[in-house]
Amino acid sequence: MANTKETQTGPVRNLSVRFDDGRFKTLVLIARVKDCTMGEVIRQAFDVYTQTLTQDAAWRDEVAQLAAELSELVEPAGSLASV
Repeated sequence: MANTKETQTGPVRNLSVRFDDGRFKTLVLIARVKDCTMGEVIRQAFDVYTQTLTQDAAWRDEVAQLAAELSELVEPAGSLASV
């Protein structure tokens, strides 16, 4: 039986993903062993990846730096500053 714990909090978007043969076979195997869809395997992997990434201090520093650079281009009123 498929995992039905997933809840939707907004619109669902479709995505096309290309895998080489080895990754595809691994994806199929995991889905069969875990008795869920390949989409659910991908969503779970994405959740783990994003949770790990967002907890990484170096990644957070990079995001903060990019946000600061972008804020320099935007005037307080929200319009783009002349470049």
